[in-house]
Amino acid sequence: MANDKKYYWLKLKDDFFRDKKMKKLRNIAGGDTYTIIYLKMQLLSLKNSGVLIFENVEDTFEEEIALEIDEKVEDVKVCLLYLGKTGLLECKDNEYVLPQTIDCIGSETATAERMRRSRERKKQLEMSQCYTDVTNGYTEIEKDIDIDIDIEKERREEKEIEKKEEKRKATKVATVYYPEDERLDETFKDFLEMRKKKRVPNTDRAITLAINKINDLAKRFDGTIDNEKAIKIIEQSILSGWTSIYPLKDYKDNKTANTIDWDSV
Repeated sequence: MANDKKYYWLKLKDDFFRDKKMKKLRNIAGGDTYTIIYLKMQLLSLKNSGVLIFENVEDTFEEEIALEIDEKVEDVKVCLLYLGKTGLLECKDNEYVLPQTIDCIGSETATAERMRRSRERKKQLEMSQCYTDVTNGYTEIEKDIDIDIDIEKERREEKEIEKKEEKRKATKVATVYYPEDERLDETFKDFLEMRKKKRVPNTDRAITLAINKINDLAKRFDGTIDNEKAIKIIEQSILSGWTSIYPLKDYKDNKTANTIDWDSV
């Protein structure tokens, strides 16, 4: 069986927009933007039970959230100030909790969804056959047995998925982040190890954001990545003990080092 996906959804209460805190937020200048930011933050927190974690990819939490949800830093900052003031956001160390989101999260595995739909179809079929000849279907005892078999089968499938996931984690091959450059890949792994020793979480999102930032800072004018510059950028953070990525100081691209400095002509 293939890896069983898990789906999440946000269940908004019917009075979400009638809530006084939300009304006040929307009445602020730019309130509609702040409301969208709040909803995006809730969606971003679904897989972590209503909690957002500051992973130190950017200098501040608002910068990191703005990068993740594609909103302006200043708008995110204003929204966070309002949410914190009204109790819609609580900060604990590097964790930011959205209290009202916790009770509004729903989730379901793909297998459970298929079984639920199967039971719904079966129920509809049984209802449609209520007025047909009973000899054309199963007896009530046989139906109960079929339902029990479905439930037991679902339990076995869930256990099998859990076993395969544990086996996959145990035999997981080391991740390669830069397959085209072994030295760059090893340097980046050293950076992740340094973050780990500082007890900074290396989540998939944090790693993706760090790689994107490295690539942006090491990008040449023609759009290609200067791997040597990328290595030096990472080494700068390692040697300085930084858990984030910053622009490299005093670096010259070898491919442009011999070009004419037109400002001096």
